[in-house]
Amino acid sequence: MKKKKRLKTGNLLIMSAAAAALVFSLWLFPGKGSPEEIPEAAAETAVPSQSANAAAETAEPQPSADIQEPLTAESYFHVPVKTESYAKAGSLQEKYVYEAGPQGIYTIRNTELRRDCTYKISFASSADGTALLNIRVCSSRTGEVYFETDAETASGTSVTEKEFTVSDDCADAEAVIRNMSDSVSVILSNPCISAERPEILVRVSQAGYLSGDEKRCTFAEDPGDFFDAVNAETGQTVYTGTIAQRGFNPDTGEYNSYGEFTSVTQPGTYYIRTQNGHESYPFEIAEDPFADLTAALLHEFVYQRCGCDLSESAAGSYAHPACHSDEAVLYNTDRRYDVSGGWHDAADYGRYMKTGTKAVNDLLFAYMRAPYLFTDNDSEPNTGNGIPDILDEARYELEWMLKMQEDSGAVHIKVVTRRFPKMYYMPNDFWSGLTLMATETISTADFGGTMAAASIAFRPVDEAFADECLNAAVRAEQYLSAHPGMTAVYNPAGFDCGQYLDESDQDGRFYTETALYAATMDRNYLYKAESIYNGNPHAADGTGWKDNGFYGSWLFLTSGDAADAEPWLYESLVSRLLSAADTYLYYAQSTAYNVAVNTYKWGCSGTVCDRSIQLCMAYDLTGRQEYRQAAVEQLSWILGRNALNKSLVTGFGTDYPHDIHCRLTYNTAVELRGTLVAGPDAYYEDPVISAVPYGTPAAKVYFDNSGSYSTNEFAIYYNSALISLLSFLRA
Repeated sequence: MKKKKRLKTGNLLIMSAAAAALVFSLWLFPGKGSPEEIPEAAAETAVPSQSANAAAETAEPQPSADIQEPLTAESYFHVPVKTESYAKAGSLQEKYVYEAGPQGIYTIRNTELRRDCTYKISFASSADGTALLNIRVCSSRTGEVYFETDAETASGTSVTEKEFTVSDDCADAEAVIRNMSDSVSVILSNPCISAERPEILVRVSQAGYLSGDEKRCTFAEDPGDFFDAVNAETGQTVYTGTIAQRGFNPDTGEYNSYGEFTSVTQPGTYYIRTQNGHESYPFEIAEDPFADLTAALLHEFVYQRCGCDLSESAAGSYAHPACHSDEAVLYNTDRRYDVSGGWHDAADYGRYMKTGTKAVNDLLFAYMRAPYLFTDNDSEPNTGNGIPDILDEARYELEWMLKMQEDSGAVHIKVVTRRFPKMYYMPNDFWSGLTLMATETISTADFGGTMAAASIAFRPVDEAFADECLNAAVRAEQYLSAHPGMTAVYNPAGFDCGQYLDESDQDGRFYTETALYAATMDRNYLYKAESIYNGNPHAADGTGWKDNGFYGSWLFLTSGDAADAEPWLYESLVSRLLSAADTYLYYAQSTAYNVAVNTYKWGCSGTVCDRSIQLCMAYDLTGRQEYRQAAVEQLSWILGRNALNKSLVTGFGTDYPHDIHCRLTYNTAVELRGTLVAGPDAYYEDPVISAVPYGTPAAKVYFDNSGSYSTNEFAIYYNSALISLLSFLRA
């Protein structure tokens, strides 16, 4: 799994224990000092979160002599807006802490309150004596007071938490925390308002179900003896079902069970209601509810484009001039290369061959599996050239990959900057010099297979480009044949950028040979693939960035003469693919959430999608419905039928991530639609995830906060895998 050294723990966790655990939070900002007054050293060490950087609706206020107010900010329930000044500079203390002298005031403004919620206002405070604080929540428009109380601070540090409810909805509430002392100064850390919403104990695919597929929901507590599927528009019960697979699930800490309502096929909006009255979020049943989702996932690649002007018509709020277009310097030399183009890998701005090839593989296979699902009108700026937009987008990365190949056929591993950019940099703002890292056999092998696959996909629509890709694949294969030993490139000393570490190039070599066979029907490539497989059967495994052998297996198995060309290899590869699918099927059938993982690590949502692709391959080879159904359940897990009760794709479902680890959203404060985040990470692989208490069940170790890059970051190869899965299921 991806291991990116991101942020220093000490730089990020200036958070109170109380505030850290709050997901629905609003951070206050300083109202003192201009950015020009912040020392450069302090600005350079700043590691703000998106929540911390949500800024003001208006310009920085001018404080009076005795009352110093912070910038106004919006709450979690609205997309925050920011000021340019505090996006570019500031230290953590100035981001998270505000000091009020005697009679000082803190104000949390523009907070939406709802009558169905219990709210908590909380903060940590420190003082040099005893002070009385008055806390008031009121309407900023009418002055109506919804809640008021006092709290006392003492010398040292203390935590204040006060719960309250409101009698009616209020869109313009503000919370005022006033230091009533005449002589004691108080420092507040992370003042915030959080909402404790009623827990939804029935989990569904919030973005919908295909009419003809099996449909399941999961219960997070004992639902009674039956459940109802209810038409949300008419209120009528359309189906009553029984409860299956009751039992304790240690990964969720819940007594789970599930219900099936497959016979409900009529298009419409529904919800699930248990015997004891709990209800799910609403969901849609339709013939094809995922067309918009697929288009949004694909368009996210446009936002990730490097080295080109992104217009407002194509990128909206994320529009920016061309970035990272300078020539890159080959590490430890003075040689310069034009390696412009391609996609930024994730929230950072590095471009990596291993993950780039993985993402292109998924797009190519999605298209080859169901070309009729993709049109020339799916994603601007790709529209109108007569070629399906999914191929246009794949080509944008492929053309960058071609620049990364040497005349020898060897391929460079990545092009990066020396360090990860701070969160407050847009792509076109961050210029610390581009470094091209050396070539290696691992990246060359991944490149060879992907280029050969691209030649197959592009052959019907652009023969010249198909030939270019095929020639590049042949050159890569020739280099690999001449260099049988594995070479790998690691980050040099002084580089703080992404690493994708792989221990073997055999899977990529196998993929290259099988893909070239499928593209050319030259049996010499097939013989070489056999030799690799005989030496290491694991070379045929995987649909990830690290193990990609099943892409090669699939191209061979679906080629016209595979069963006759090498019957033993055909049977062996089918058996190996089905063995992997059976393992994932076992995992999926073991719990009421039906998810095909038994551990929750960094990027588990991508892992779920990758395994789903293999389940779909197994279904296509055998026609066994249980494989397809297991893949359907993985999609449902991604879209909200999980222990978080959250769709992991932004903008889809009722509850989805709002504060993702993304520099584009951090700097525009506009939500990015169609982005799959990493999901639960029980290994606590970033500093901010420690806000989730240790001992939390593995499937629930997730934090919707921009600082949590191990759970709330996206990556191109997460999105691509979900697109590929959707193409299988929608076909």
